[in-house]
Amino acid sequence: MFPKRRILAAAALLASAIAFVPSAQAAANGPTDTVLVSANVPVSCVFTTTSDSVNFGTYDPIGANATLALTQPLTAHYICTQSDITYTFAFSDPNQTGGQCRMRRSSTSDYLNYNVKDTGSVAFLCNNAPASATGQPPGAGIGALSYIFTFTLPAGQNTVQTGTYTDTLTITIAG
Repeated sequence: MFPKRRILAAAALLASAIAFVPSAQAAANGPTDTVLVSANVPVSCVFTTTSDSVNFGTYDPIGANATLALTQPLTAHYICTQSDITYTFAFSDPNQTGGQCRMRRSSTSDYLNYNVKDTGSVAFLCNNAPASATGQPPGAGIGALSYIFTFTLPAGQNTVQTGTYTDTLTITIAG
């Protein structure tokens, strides 16, 4: 008799638990609401590493460099969000004039011109004017990317004073 009561009590407990579980049909017929879920992914780029200097070494405008320009590469490593637009690079030089990149000798008014191009010969001005880099893939942003720029110190700048010329160039990438 005792086990029979236990079985009946367990059956009654199970039946009451089942009565409180809503059925799928009851849930589907109940009140509903919608929830807006959103996120914005901006056009964004960051440099991961960039060679920190371009050093032309010795420039002799009346000797070896009277007819021979000096060139040096600069590799910029970056990552961008994926986008349908083409990213652009811009160079900003505090010594520039008319977009011409220039190094300055100390705090004098003596300047030495140089040029910046990409591997596809797109010339960049140094007045912060953006230019599309040749071969820059639209939608770039999958993994780390790199881009090579060529800096050229033109031959025959024989009116410059002797000394060390420097410049601080800012590179900006934008989409």
